[in-house]
Amino acid sequence: MPGIEAIAATSGTIISVAAVAATFSANMAARLSRGVSPVQILKWALLVGSPLCAAMALTQGWISLLLLRALAGLCLGCAITLAYALGAEVVPGEQRAALPSAGSRSAFRWERRPARS
Repeated sequence: MPGIEAIAATSGTIISVAAVAATFSANMAARLSRGVSPVQILKWALLVGSPLCAAMALTQGWISLLLLRALAGLCLGCAITLAYALGAEVVPGEQRAALPSAGSRSAFRWERRPARS
């Protein structure tokens, strides 16, 4: 059984590689979406990324997990970037600032009712 330090180093490497892959693919997705429909790229990223996530559950070694995690990171970077871009196109500009707080009355046009006595 490897020591806790080796396990921590391996886990950190796997997570870091996935984060770098996601960062790289986010930039590539933004550039690619200038010429190709962002909806099509998002569909492909989700279509390819879903089986990769399922394959990570079946892997036996850390090297295969590292490779699958990097490939899933590439799909994730595309998907997140394009989902935010498509969300910005769908939501009107005057309501975008209110969306981060789901309970915001201005986002859903809720009115404050007087308290009952």
